[in-house]
Amino acid sequence: MLDVKREQEIAEKWLNQRASDCSMDIDTLVEVTINGNEMCTGYCHSREKLEFDSCRCIRSIFPHDTHYSLYQVLRKLFKELLVLDYVLESNTGEKYDGKPTSSIRGRT
Repeated sequence: MLDVKREQEIAEKWLNQRASDCSMDIDTLVEVTINGNEMCTGYCHSREKLEFDSCRCIRSIFPHDTHYSLYQVLRKLFKELLVLDYVLESNTGEKYDGKPTSSIRGRT
């Protein structure tokens, strides 16, 4: 059973720690940006009890709230690029396979 008070204390500590004391591997950030955060898509008791985005699932991936905020911005941009990629491929008549084209992967 989740100890709500303890969970709130841990989440507050996570939110209030200094960003300069935390680091996140860039490869991990890129991977989760591309693949999304699948850990917290179903029922999450921790998320249900907290009033902000700091459930156990989020805290287990992102060392600090700023990393999570950056992820949200990057994830939104990535999704927008996928839509653009789809539109560009649709206009060329090529079949879209759901994967980023060379323009998004960085090849020219």
